[in-house]
Amino acid sequence: MLPRKIGTWVLIFLVISPTMFNMSFSELDPRWEAKKKRMSEKVRKMFYHAYDNYMTYAFPHDELKPLTKTFTDSLNELGNLKLQHLSQQYNGSALTLIESLSSLVILGNNTEFDRAVLWLSENLTFDVDVRINLFECNIRVLGGLVSAHILATDSTNRLVQRVYKNQLLILAEDLGRRILPAFDTPTGLPYAWINLKMSSLRTSSANMDFMEALAVNHDSESRSFRDENDPLNMPSFCAWFHAKMNVGRKQRANMKNTLLLV
Repeated sequence: MLPRKIGTWVLIFLVISPTMFNMSFSELDPRWEAKKKRMSEKVRKMFYHAYDNYMTYAFPHDELKPLTKTFTDSLNELGNLKLQHLSQQYNGSALTLIESLSSLVILGNNTEFDRAVLWLSENLTFDVDVRINLFECNIRVLGGLVSAHILATDSTNRLVQRVYKNQLLILAEDLGRRILPAFDTPTGLPYAWINLKMSSLRTSSANMDFMEALAVNHDSESRSFRDENDPLNMPSFCAWFHAKMNVGRKQRANMKNTLLLV
């Protein structure tokens, strides 16, 4: 019995030892450090290549068309395969800038992050007569604002908190309240589309897949809204949010069980 156990441990050691020794040797090898530095610099250059060209040719519109060096205001087109109900009043929400905020923090570009936050706080408004896809708006706009806010207020990161005054959280709270009516459905599953200005629904079909995407963002969003040091401090919003999530999960589970029985 004992030799069998020893044999098992020897086998485990032989399996994991190459990885252990390879990691330790690679950390001591100056070539590995040089490679990591080159890879890091390559990622940085790739980001700024995309970011600088967006700011030059497309900002403050949503996205850059790199081949033609033009732009597209895509937020009201995302998820809209037939391009129906497009707003003539929508001129973009600086979507790419919002999605770049977290990268600017991670790269330690305090100056550009401060400049972006200042512009968004002074110019971005969601009071626009435009029909948007709830899924896309949640993961890209609301998620982008909240994740950047969390990074900006994290005391362990490299961002010097001198200009940032929770402007991104204020924008996220405004957007969040505008899309809340999409959850007021008989089943608890949100509708797929909503008008930001009127907070009215333009469709009667529930967006079942949205609950999966919502689960990805809800931890960070609810943590931000729960924060005791948060100047907005919205416990009621957080409680409402979790209640809707629980209803949605139950409804989706019931629907899956029904399909299995058919």
